[in-house]
Amino acid sequence: NSSGQDVTFVYSSGVGAKAGSGDYLKMFSVGSNGLLSTTPYAESAATFAAGMTPSVSSNGATNGIVWTIERPEAIGVQPGIGAAVLYAYDAANTTSGTMNLLYDGTQALQGGVYRDRGGCANKFGVPTIANGKVYVATQNELDVFGLLGTQTGPGVFFGDPCYTFAATVIGTPVSEPMSLINNGTSALTISSITTTGTNAADFTQTNTCPASLAVGKKCVITVTFTPSLAEVETAYVTVTDNAVGSPHNIYLVGVGKK
Repeated sequence: NSSGQDVTFVYSSGVGAKAGSGDYLKMFSVGSNGLLSTTPYAESAATFAAGMTPSVSSNGATNGIVWTIERPEAIGVQPGIGAAVLYAYDAANTTSGTMNLLYDGTQALQGGVYRDRGGCANKFGVPTIANGKVYVATQNELDVFGLLGTQTGPGVFFGDPCYTFAATVIGTPVSEPMSLINNGTSALTISSITTTGTNAADFTQTNTCPASLAVGKKCVITVTFTPSLAEVETAYVTVTDNAVGSPHNIYLVGVGKK
């Protein structure tokens, strides 16, 4: 730790006593008797609605980092539409009992667009670290984080990484506009926009997207859900383009009722 002492720590984040109240990421020290400290050695400044399961990486015995994935919605929200946010904390250094935040996925914000936003967050997501990369599994994609390097080329940013339609009577359409922004450094060439997946026939789309979307420009994909079943239905808006990671998708969930 910052004092140069050899100390063992355990990291955890649960949920608050009140539903949806969240909890801090806490850092407990382990004494020579093998027991945890009764109070946190340090904790994060922010609270997290659904708790988190942290992972730790290091370069041997140095440069320890605690990685966590935030699900911004409470555990009871089904299935959840918020984007997963990756956090990195210093595994040892603290200031006045507060864990030192090194990075989070909302820090790179330009014009309302988060450069590092992930897909739709799962419950109990655990970051996996290997060969200098951090892997984050979400509801609709696998996100891989690493050193940025030179960032060139087009980019895809969805206003909604996923969307859950309100329950609607079978045969009754309900629509939602969803934005697509080119957050890269060159024109985004869009080859196709389609609905795919298990119940794709019940999800249709129209869009204002041109074949070439200029840097910083936005187009709108309007998805209409018309349920044919009295159950949960799922599909994707799939965008095929010339940006890294193509095809890109928006995960869709709808519920029909009688």
